Amino acid sequence: MLKERLSHVLVPTIFLARFTPGLTVLTTFVCGVSHVGKRPFLRAVTGQLLVWEVVFLLAGVLGGIASRSIDPASYPKALAIIVGISLSAGAVGGYLIFHKVRRYPRCRDSACPG
Repeated sequence: MLKERLSHVLVPTIFLARFTPGLTVLTTFVCGVSHVGKRPFLRAVTGQLLVWEVVFLLAGVLGGIASRSIDPASYPKALAIIVGISLSAGAVGGYLIFHKVRRYPRCRDSACPG
């Protein structure tokens, strides 16, 4: 019963858990033990990897541009601000995705409303 209830949040859960330090390996292990299907798991991991690479490549480019325009003595403050913004954006994005998925569960039969 739990597996059926959580099936509609499987991909977003794997996606978000893999962004959390320490949960990447644990998520893969738990998915293997839980017999998660290959397609949903690979879809979540592929999406997470693409987003991860794009975000950090973009952060590197912006960091390179910013490093040329600021005083080297202010690098620690700039780094702290970038980390703070990144963590805040990740937390807000994860919260919004989680609540969107929870609010609109996938229907599997013809008795679905709407």
